[in-house]
Amino acid sequence: MKRNSKLVALILSVLMVVALVAACGPSDTTPATGGQQPPASGGTQPPPPGGTAVPPPEIPEAPAEANFARAIDVIVDNNNIAVIDPFNPAANQASTNWVFVMIYDRLLNVDTEGTFFPGLATEWSTEDYQTFRLTLRDDVVFHNGDRMTANDVRWTIEASRDGMGSQARDQWLPVETVNVISDTEIELVLDSVNVDFWFHLAFPSTGILSQSAVEADPDTGARIGTGAFRVADFVSSDYVVLARNDAWWDSDVNGGRRFVPTEQITLRFVPEVAARRIMLENLESQLSFGTGAEDVAWFQNSPDFDYRPLIMNNPQNLSFSMIHPITGDWYFRQAVIHALDLDDVAVAAAGDWAWGEYISGTFWGFETPFRNDNIPMVERDLDRAREYLAQSSYNGETIELAAAIVTNIRAAEQVQTQLAEIGIDINVNSMDSATLGALMRYGNEDKQMVFFNTVITMNPGSVRAAFYPGLGQNRTTFNNPVVTELLDAVRIETDMSTRRDMYYRIQEIVAYERPHFNMFWRVNAIVFANGVGGFTLPADHMHTDMRGLFWDLDA
Repeated sequence: MKRNSKLVALILSVLMVVALVAACGPSDTTPATGGQQPPASGGTQPPPPGGTAVPPPEIPEAPAEANFARAIDVIVDNNNIAVIDPFNPAANQASTNWVFVMIYDRLLNVDTEGTFFPGLATEWSTEDYQTFRLTLRDDVVFHNGDRMTANDVRWTIEASRDGMGSQARDQWLPVETVNVISDTEIELVLDSVNVDFWFHLAFPSTGILSQSAVEADPDTGARIGTGAFRVADFVSSDYVVLARNDAWWDSDVNGGRRFVPTEQITLRFVPEVAARRIMLENLESQLSFGTGAEDVAWFQNSPDFDYRPLIMNNPQNLSFSMIHPITGDWYFRQAVIHALDLDDVAVAAAGDWAWGEYISGTFWGFETPFRNDNIPMVERDLDRAREYLAQSSYNGETIELAAAIVTNIRAAEQVQTQLAEIGIDINVNSMDSATLGALMRYGNEDKQMVFFNTVITMNPGSVRAAFYPGLGQNRTTFNNPVVTELLDAVRIETDMSTRRDMYYRIQEIVAYERPHFNMFWRVNAIVFANGVGGFTLPADHMHTDMRGLFWDLDA
């Protein structure tokens, strides 16, 4: 299949930038324990993440004066919003995190370059990266009118521990003790030193919840935050209506610095790809994160729409159950990997809007710091694949391959076809994202392989959730003592050169063991009507921010 030349040129330019960044390498300087002081933040800046992210495509900013639409309808990506509760393991989709960004505030905020700036905390400091002291704003109220205090922060952290398998639990897990000093001062003591902990405080699922709201109404209380929008209506796996919070502490209504032009934003899951195009054409929706690959060309040529391609940071990966006697066999995994044509899988998954070529064979985020680009790619070689298969424990059994969302289901079906060429029988199990996410987080030996996207953020420490035994995202039950030891050691290491070496070694071991194998990079086509702007497109997709979304009706 012939690829879109403009898209290929764009991807190649991004790859060149990433390669240049990798070639330069991270700084070898050792940051001071207290960090560097950011401009006008009043806080303490943690050490730099060790790399430079490719800036996202520019999105129009809100004009000074415009005829703004009161309401905007947004089609989310291929992941439904099943629940609005960061403690629930079903709330692991990217689009659910977008809701979290809208309705909660986090203690810190982070931009696409890894710079932290105030959120609910106005000052933050640490001397040893194990005890963190934060000063909170004293003018913040929840959507129900209750004042937010340090007790709500403490309760949010402690309540997250009950959410087994949830993103919130994974993010707050390092916190061993929460000391409330006053209504506006709090101290967090970790179970060990963690130089990346600042990233946890800025992750969407670590927004602060109201203790009184959740205790009064366990079913819907988790939707009460302090953020720019509040939940006005919600139908699971269908839509969520967000209404502007005019009492938001950070909005221009209160003399803050953020402009919130839209009164109501609806985030809508539309499972039928054809229906998404019709809704955009008719302007029933004005922004789509889930436009079908076959429809993008129409919007590219339309004078009424604009689009942005975004290479996703998360690997779209094939993962193996390491505890199953067949898929836990190294020779079987090698047979599978050598039998795959990655470019064909990418084309089958999303045509021009998936990328099956790489700058290295590592399993890592596309723009995550400390990416090891010295690991060679695995080339398709059917003869070698058959040799590995003959040495494995496979004896013609049917292997269950679970997948969710249309892109990954198509990719799984292509994997099924390719593996049949060497005699491996695959059954593709299609399911919704929430079911697959919960199934893999809790573990299920019946699903020997899974096609999934592994969440790796701009925090290099986020790979811990994929490789560390017992953590939620380690769906494959991967347990390598050397990797575990390195993941523990790198959390306390402040020297950038040493950290790079540790992360490089982790990637080398994972590339040999192959619990996960990166199949392609998803290139997301974001399509929007003329006059729409004011949203961010971070590489890790989890931090997508639509608080400033607008639609200028006169554009």
